[in-house]
Amino acid sequence: FLSQFNVVVCHDCPLEKAKRWDKFCHEHQPPIAFIRADTRGLFAQVFCDFGPSFVVSDVDGETPQVGIISSISNSQPALVTCVEEERLEFQDGELVQFKEVEGMSELNDGKPRRVKNVKAYSFELEEDTSNFKKYVSGGLVTKVKEPKTLQFKPLDECVADPGEFLLCDFAKIERPALLHVAFLALDEFAQKKGAFPRPGMAEDAEEFVQMCHGVNQALSQSSKGAFQKQELDEGLLRKFAMISRGDLSPMATFIGGIVAQEALKACSGKFHPIFQFFYFDSIE
Repeated sequence: FLSQFNVVVCHDCPLEKAKRWDKFCHEHQPPIAFIRADTRGLFAQVFCDFGPSFVVSDVDGETPQVGIISSISNSQPALVTCVEEERLEFQDGELVQFKEVEGMSELNDGKPRRVKNVKAYSFELEEDTSNFKKYVSGGLVTKVKEPKTLQFKPLDECVADPGEFLLCDFAKIERPALLHVAFLALDEFAQKKGAFPRPGMAEDAEEFVQMCHGVNQALSQSSKGAFQKQELDEGLLRKFAMISRGDLSPMATFIGGIVAQEALKACSGKFHPIFQFFYFDSIE
C-alpha cells in the first residue's frame, strides 16, 4: 500500500508501528520520505527520514550572489578583487563561475572554480592564472550552489541516537532532549495503560515521571554515549503528563504547517529539511 506514495506522513501513531512503517519506507527503492508528527497539549514533535541518501539541490532557495569584478591577477593562486559596492558573501571552499570577463577570457568557460581566503571584497582562486591572458576589464562572478546529500537514519536507530535537535528557541537549549525522553516515556505509558495520563491526575503524572527517569537511564546506557543522561525537570514533566490528552487547534495548525513544508521539501529537493528531530513547546 505505501509503495504508491512519495511521502508518508504518520500522525498519532504508536512508536512501534511508526518504526515498522519507517523501516519499510527507508528500505524501499527508491526510498519513500517518512514524516512522523504528534501534538500533545502544548508539546509537539516532528521526525523526518527521507532515506539513506537524500539530495538537496538548493539548500536555502536564495538567488546566488553576483559580484562585479574590478581586477584579476596573473598568479598562483589568482587574486580576484570586486568593486566595493556590496560585500561578498562567499565562503571558503565554495564554487563560483565567471562570465563577461574581458582579457582573461579563459575564465569564461563556465567551469566552476573553488575559492579560498575570502575577504569582504576579494578572494583567491585555487587555480594558476600565470599563463592566462591579462585581465582588461569587466566580468561577473556568481556563486554556484552545490547539491548536498543527507544520510538519514531510520527511526529505530534515531530513538537512541537522535543526533542534533533542530532548535527553535535558544532560551531552551536543553528542552529538546528533555522532550525526546518525555515523548518516548509517553508512548511507553500508553502501551502499558492503554491510554495517556489522565488530565489533572497527580497519580498518573507521578508514574509518568518515574517512567521518564527509566527511559532517560535506558537511553544513556543503550546509546553508548550518543545520548547523554539528562537532568529531568520533574515539574515540566508533570505538566506534560497532565495535558498530554489535549488537542489544541493552534498547535495542530502550527505543526501541520511545518509538516506540509517538509513534505514539499521531500518532493522538490529544495530547502534543507529537518534533520531529523524537531521538538516544540509553548508552555509559557
